[in-house]
Amino acid sequence: MLGAGHGRDALHFAREGFTVHATDLSATGLEQLRDAARAQGVDQQVTIATHDVRDPILLPDMSLDAVFAHMLLCMALSTKEIHALVGEVRRVLRPGGHFVYTVRHTGDAHYGAGTAHGDDIYEHGGFAVHFFRC
Repeated sequence: MLGAGHGRDALHFAREGFTVHATDLSATGLEQLRDAARAQGVDQQVTIATHDVRDPILLPDMSLDAVFAHMLLCMALSTKEIHALVGEVRRVLRPGGHFVYTVRHTGDAHYGAGTAHGDDIYEHGGFAVHFFRC
């Protein structure tokens, strides 16, 4: 799981019986995830690692059945960085694996609001969002 944050989605998948390798840039969020996994009795199904998605994924080729990323691709990543990340996801997925992700798009009501940074990235309230073209 890319961009696991404090673990809401990771914990859901673990409770459903999946083995979860959760990564995030925030060590604090991952500590919260680890504590919650222990409290919910799913700590054996969850591993965590601090990771910047602009760097290569530190897993072997074809080592995962699925990768999940909720709104991570909407972060202030350039299109080039997103392409590199998707290439890394492709590398670590086994044949027939799935990449499940959610994104904001140019049809979203907030598209165009705030300060434009180019590459369909807009900053509003101190938070930059990359919007995808429909």
